[in-house]
Amino acid sequence: MHRAPDCAHTRRSTRHGELGEDDLAGDHYAVAHDAFSGIFPYTPCEQGLFHRAVHENAQQSSSCAGTLPRPSFVPIIGVLLGSGKRWDLCTPDAWRNFKDITSWSCRCQAEGSGGALKRATRRLAILALLTASLLTGCRVMGLFHREVSHPPAPSALPLPAIPPDTSATPQAPPEDDEASGLLATRVIPPEDEIRLPPGFGISVFADGLRGPRMMSVGPDGHIYVAERGAGRIVRLPDRDGDGVADAVEVAAEGLNGPSSIDFYQDGSLYVGETQRILRLRDRDRDGQFEERDVVIGGLPSGGHNTRTVLFSPDWRFLYVSVGSSCNVCVEEDERRATVMRYRPDGTEAVVFAEGLRNAVGITFRPGTSQLWASNNGRDWMGDNQPPETIYLVEEGDDAGWPRCHAGRIVDPDYGNQGACEGVTDPAVEMQAHSAPLGLTFYAGKQFPPDYQGDLFVAFHGSWNRTTPTGYKVVRVPVQGTETGTVVDFAVGWLRQNGSSWGRPVDVMTAPDGSLLISDDAQGFIYRVFYHGT
Repeated sequence: MHRAPDCAHTRRSTRHGELGEDDLAGDHYAVAHDAFSGIFPYTPCEQGLFHRAVHENAQQSSSCAGTLPRPSFVPIIGVLLGSGKRWDLCTPDAWRNFKDITSWSCRCQAEGSGGALKRATRRLAILALLTASLLTGCRVMGLFHREVSHPPAPSALPLPAIPPDTSATPQAPPEDDEASGLLATRVIPPEDEIRLPPGFGISVFADGLRGPRMMSVGPDGHIYVAERGAGRIVRLPDRDGDGVADAVEVAAEGLNGPSSIDFYQDGSLYVGETQRILRLRDRDRDGQFEERDVVIGGLPSGGHNTRTVLFSPDWRFLYVSVGSSCNVCVEEDERRATVMRYRPDGTEAVVFAEGLRNAVGITFRPGTSQLWASNNGRDWMGDNQPPETIYLVEEGDDAGWPRCHAGRIVDPDYGNQGACEGVTDPAVEMQAHSAPLGLTFYAGKQFPPDYQGDLFVAFHGSWNRTTPTGYKVVRVPVQGTETGTVVDFAVGWLRQNGSSWGRPVDVMTAPDGSLLISDDAQGFIYRVFYHGT
């Protein structure tokens, strides 16, 4: 379910732009806020409608250019003026999730006298920019970038141009090769080509999910996924060990947009919702987590609205990442743009690290107390700035947002001389607008030695870059605290024509040593395995 902004809790502030590609496909994406917000102020509800429209249109940008039928402008006007009818634009899939405005739980109400006139004026302003976007082939967003003259982050090293070889992957039921460590596996090919390094294969592990986000391995050894679009947590058992989930089993339901999960040492399951962290228990061991209580409540709503939960290796602390309320602004809530630290019971809240605009992915390096975090840079500074980043996070760190980016780039709106002094440098810089989300250190034995212990990162993909980027999984070699050059690992969700057919969210080492990838756009969990040369 795609949710509208919470009007009761969405505060107004001086902002430059709104949200970006680092949110769930179907949430509210950034608009050119500065272009007309000062002239035609609009409510958070109306922002949500436009964010949705612009994002869905941008996803189909290559299809829109030069092919949009004239009748499509009429339904756009109808939707913006409240007709509530669903329309398909550009391609049949472009607006498949665009819901009836009357079904949103939040209603845009008149503010004082003349409210109806104000709303009409706002909608006309929204319509004008959206129409311009369509007429220019969905590329009008580039007009609002503020270029900065700093060296961009290096691009990831591409894979060699070798076609994938799925035929080399054994099909069940051949005998497992214990000597080599390679396992027989059943292969369900993805709907389109995904390229991997030589010797690797990819298969659909589970499908039919609605917005699957973060994953975790349960005490029972099964895979659990936060199915955000369905408001539930599901279990994906592979009891016959053939590399494909046997079923989608509901472990908990009736949740409010769960985006992350982690198991505590006692078997209880912690769930990250936007405004609260829940603890779920399965007292009778029937696989259903019926008992639940709120461990942390009152988290800020709106803005970057996913909350990632993670326990420390010694189980003493619970870490929660809270993204910013905006693209770039001065926050009123100190918990925004941070990684928070709590006790497992939700007490002793501490801002562990700040200045992290949206650290969706957080993970501990196995065998250490090192906390690593992905971070999404701000929008509207050009196609190649600022870099996306990964941090080795220590208590008290300040990553610099909103005044400084990547430890070296002064923000053109909120920075000044000396803005980057004392700011923590990132461990890794990556292509701007890639939207890194989940990350994990490979902890299995199935992959070759050169891959073991390396960092894998899911790129959700860009929304307002002139040439789309991301939509892939990359590998970062790690030796000690030193990181190597970012290298493409799984690519293909972004087609050559600029359209995309999937958005990686999370990556995780499975118990059998394969690497799992969640895709919240198409509802798949993929399994990447090594079958040798």
